[in-house]
Amino acid sequence: MVKLLRTHHACDDNILTALIRTDKMRNMLAEANRQRAGAERHSKRMAGRETVRRESPSPAKPMSARLPPSRYDRQRLYEEVWSEPTQQVAKRYGVSDVAIAKACALLAIPKPPRGYWAKKAAGQKLPDRPPLPTLRGG
Repeated sequence: MVKLLRTHHACDDNILTALIRTDKMRNMLAEANRQRAGAERHSKRMAGRETVRRESPSPAKPMSARLPPSRYDRQRLYEEVWSEPTQQVAKRYGVSDVAIAKACALLAIPKPPRGYWAKKAAGQKLPDRPPLPTLRGG
């Protein structure tokens, strides 16, 4: 902190000197020095050691475990993503558009291609809407 004050000329040297002379500041500086010295000793000890990568004790959950299945009705979500932009659908569900995209990927719901809504607004020919595929195992 003292270094920052000095670097940015936040106060003159007389004030810095008076600040450093207080007991509280001396204790804080001494503690910072002890922590820095401990970190240096630790890094020197670890420098000669081989790093071993361990597998995470709790691997990331698959997407299906993170997404509550009852939250989205597959047919309804399919209709919604083809009737308006994903951001608007997401607002209604109270999630991000990325969460809706992930839900569509998980539930095998085809989404409109990039630029679909701009083309629709411009009155251009749109690609055909693909049918909702059946889910495997369900």
